[in-house]
Amino acid sequence: MSPSNNSTEAIQRISLKNREYAYIEDANRGVVLVEIGPKVLTLEAHLTLVTKSRMIELGTGSWCVVRNPVVRAEGRVALDDFGQARIAVGDREVRVGPAVARPVTSGWCAGPGAM
Repeated sequence: MSPSNNSTEAIQRISLKNREYAYIEDANRGVVLVEIGPKVLTLEAHLTLVTKSRMIELGTGSWCVVRNPVVRAEGRVALDDFGQARIAVGDREVRVGPAVARPVTSGWCAGPGAM
């Protein structure tokens, strides 16, 4: 009878394909991380998969409205003291395609719609 190794039972592997992203909760730091594929993630015991999804792609003549978008400073996402993206609560951002696919950072995308 072989000894049981409990530490390996808590490890989970998640494969993210191209244009997929995942929200990962880190219980040690109390934050939620966004991981963008393609890559293979190894989740340790303190990391939990919240959700995994495909990126929204906007074609030519399409648009979407993002509610509560992230705050950007000098073209980069602004972070708070804990390393989390700052959110512009109550704001809306219109994104027009075509553009490179990316995850909807914060909020919700109502669309895509046609112009």
